[in-house]
Amino acid sequence: MQCRRQGGVDDAGYELYGHLGFSDLRSLARASPYQPRRRLREPIARMTEVAFHFNIPDKLAYACRLVRKASGAGARVVVTGDEPLLRSLDTELWTFSALEFIPHCHVAQADAQVLAASPVVLADAPRRAPHHEVLVNLGGPVPEGFERFERLIEVVSLEPDDRSQARARWKHYKDRGYDIKRYDVVVREGA
Repeated sequence: MQCRRQGGVDDAGYELYGHLGFSDLRSLARASPYQPRRRLREPIARMTEVAFHFNIPDKLAYACRLVRKASGAGARVVVTGDEPLLRSLDTELWTFSALEFIPHCHVAQADAQVLAASPVVLADAPRRAPHHEVLVNLGGPVPEGFERFERLIEVVSLEPDDRSQARARWKHYKDRGYDIKRYDVVVREGA
């Protein structure tokens, strides 16, 4: 007696042999027991998710809260910006909360093992970062290599220069087809 089942594709995209009867499966297994299954589709590459957080009154304090939330959820974060801002952020991360520590290191000062183990990496050039989950940009030009990251969060303060640079970055991402999410922090806090 033959057992018939419907064929299809499993969760990993491999072809299932359900369309074959029981005896067909047995003969297939005898003929080639270690033959790998054929992959039907390659995984689809995903575009970087881009989000702008506007009207931030204190960029460093907001970045600390953002990094704490992301790393607390298990995400690996790279923070980029100009060197003086990253030094200030490094100090803020050490003193941000008296009851908790946010483990972090600077890409220019840490060895490879520390970089690989650290959930938060400060980097003036994110392309040198060891992981590519979340990138937080604290300003300046479009971060080089941002497209390697799963998510990009742009933090924009109330300062006119920062806002004009953010407009240029927004246009850069929009022109390249990125779907951009906007979060207005002052409006949410005031509501």
